[in-house]
Amino acid sequence: MGMNKLLLTFLLVAVMCTGIVAAADNTPEIVWVKLDGDELSETGGNAVDLVRGEEFEVKVKVEAAELVPWNDAQIEVTIKGSHNDDIRDITNTFDLKEGDHTKTKTLTLTLPDDLDTDKGKGEEYKLRVRIENRNGDTISKTYDLFVESEDYDTIIKDIIFNPADRVMAGRSLLTIVRLKNMGYENEEGIKVMVEIPELGISAADYVDELDADSSTTSEELYMRIPSCVDAGEYDVKVTVSYDDGDAKVTKMESIIVTQDEACDFPITDGPSMATETVLSVPRVQSISAGAGVVYPVTISNQGGASRTYTLAVSGIDAWGSYRVDPSNVVVVPSKGSKTAYVYVNANDNAPQGSYTFALNLVSGSESKDVSMEAVVTAGTGGAAWFNVKKGLEIALVVLVVVLVILGLIIGFNKLRGDESEEEEDTKGQTYY
Repeated sequence: MGMNKLLLTFLLVAVMCTGIVAAADNTPEIVWVKLDGDELSETGGNAVDLVRGEEFEVKVKVEAAELVPWNDAQIEVTIKGSHNDDIRDITNTFDLKEGDHTKTKTLTLTLPDDLDTDKGKGEEYKLRVRIENRNGDTISKTYDLFVESEDYDTIIKDIIFNPADRVMAGRSLLTIVRLKNMGYENEEGIKVMVEIPELGISAADYVDELDADSSTTSEELYMRIPSCVDAGEYDVKVTVSYDDGDAKVTKMESIIVTQDEACDFPITDGPSMATETVLSVPRVQSISAGAGVVYPVTISNQGGASRTYTLAVSGIDAWGSYRVDPSNVVVVPSKGSKTAYVYVNANDNAPQGSYTFALNLVSGSESKDVSMEAVVTAGTGGAAWFNVKKGLEIALVVLVVVLVILGLIIGFNKLRGDESEEEEDTKGQTYY
């Protein structure tokens, strides 16, 4: 019995050892890890220095035991010690099996612009490489990395458009760029340029000074979208030049340009109007409070017979008034054009801002509404009062002059009257 127990124990140990060997054979090996082409060492001393805000490539070579495959494996790389920043990348699943038990995978990591570093010295972080299969088996390695803190490092934090996401052709687009100096040296003379290359327009501004670890906002950069350009989405390129122009950072955004309906456009409602009528009208005008502006409305009849059109305006009563000259009923001959004039007046107390109203064109049973806009600016009340005041001052001066002249005339007349009385008295005296 003792011998049997000893044999049984030996067999159990042999099975356990076989399982351990099998498990060992089943464990893949991380052959090497390369960062931007440089192989890393687990013992440290890695010569690769990373820079905040930059993207870098991580290549991982793995090799599994030929006897036992690893199915649905994935490689994940992460940067540890970066507080709330999630710096990671993961591959798609792949298999390691006999005849194809070695794989090299490429991953990409991007360091945040505001990653913490010791000012002027940099900071050490950990790069962790982990392999896991669908059974939850894992193996990992960790490498030391050093992240530099540059003397000069300015980033684009935000780009703000006004209007926010779309602008009408022929109107202006205002851009504000938010900057942050991530370096540990102050910056001077930062150039901010915004451009829409496809439209050939651009604007630039200079930020005189930006202290280290501080943020600022550029002035409004003004670009006027050309009239009648094709509607659609356009790329907006923002470039910031710093460090005496030796360094640049670029960021792309997009803006939607809508149709400039001040250009000729066909009316789309109704089968007859759609093919026979073309309307031209300036969609947007600026008006001073208490003043007026004219919207010329040109109607072209491309049909084979004359047409009668009726113009109506709505949406103005709350802030102004309007009239149509010479008439709101326009008869346009075949192949001809006529212009009616819509005079829009803003009330004296109309608040500044943009107001939309509708121009309605009716012909027979068909109609078309065209959206219009009036931009009310500050009125001329101050200037008018200045003119009134100036006029009163001039009138007062004239009145004083007139009174002085009248006084002189009265004085001279009185003096002449006294002299005449003296002469009469002299004539009436008798001399002996």
